[in-house]
Amino acid sequence: MGSTKVRVAVFALAAAMTLTACGSTSQGTAGAVPRIADVGTRAFEYNTLSDLTTHASAVVVAEPTGKTSTKPFPYGDAKSAPTPYTQMRIVKVVAGVLTAKEIDVVTPGDDISTGKSALLTSKSYLLFLTPAMYAANDPAGGYAVVGGPAGTYAQQGTADQYVKVDTESPALPASIKLGATAIPAISKSETQILNEGPH
Repeated sequence: MGSTKVRVAVFALAAAMTLTACGSTSQGTAGAVPRIADVGTRAFEYNTLSDLTTHASAVVVAEPTGKTSTKPFPYGDAKSAPTPYTQMRIVKVVAGVLTAKEIDVVTPGDDISTGKSALLTSKSYLLFLTPAMYAANDPAGGYAVVGGPAGTYAQQGTADQYVKVDTESPALPASIKLGATAIPAISKSETQILNEGPH
């Protein structure tokens, strides 16, 4: 296999290549917002919710089940770090189509306050999701958050209030209130996004 595919795969999942404990049972708390240290450079800067939904197949409200897992990285050598996932229970599909009740989501980073997946810190999240993939038409299984932390909003305050987790995307809205903030429509299916490849 060519090194280009490996580089794309590494880049697509680079933000998620930190190890997490398997089988964790801790769940988030209301009002807690994870702090993710930005490591590496970004290929795309997300400035608007439309930017996020352009690369998303669904926008959902989801809660952590407390379970985490890892998948071996299929390219490279045996020392390649596995991809960490956090299991999420779908509470509501806000935009797009997603029929599963529980999904595995590539961890967008670790909360520097806890050292655990950032998706375990809050009780609930608003997530802009895309199929996890290594390259075009090469799915990794489960989902990833568009832009890693960029498409991650954590519940704070009331059940319909979500705040931005990403400190490196200053132009994105600081908060989203369900029912009051307009979430742009999803224009692409999972198949279309997989055909396009990682962004």
